[in-house]
Amino acid sequence: MKNIININNNIVHKTNTRSKLHYLTERDTLLILQNNYVDYFSVNYYPFPKIVSYNNDKLILTLSFCGDSLDNLSVINVDNKELYIKNILLNIKNNNINYTDLRESNICIMDNKIYLIDFENVVLNEQFNYISNYHHFNFITDKKTGETSPTG
Repeated sequence: MKNIININNNIVHKTNTRSKLHYLTERDTLLILQNNYVDYFSVNYYPFPKIVSYNNDKLILTLSFCGDSLDNLSVINVDNKELYIKNILLNIKNNNINYTDLRESNICIMDNKIYLIDFENVVLNEQFNYISNYHHFNFITDKKTGETSPTG
């Protein structure tokens, strides 16, 4: 069963219809990232959804909007692609989050920046192999260099 997602004024209301475990995993992971975020490469933005509020009884997360997912975009160009990707992946790795659902529909672009969304299927306290997951970002072209593949 799919989650129910409503977007109003750049705020996402996500009702988890799968299970309380999925809801709690996403909520807890986003709180970990918010509390421990490090801007490793001075990208000057937060590349994950921010929790605005949550309702544990109704399994609703209210989150900041992170743009359109790669699978809904035909042309994808950003500046500083490699720094953005490394910053995202290092934050996941250094918080012992194994992000098991890395795919185009969970990578978003907004205001020329890259965001990672959908944390309900992660495994906490497990290492993430961030080097082997670079290929998921090959759709994005760096406007400065024209590169599609990060050099790792």
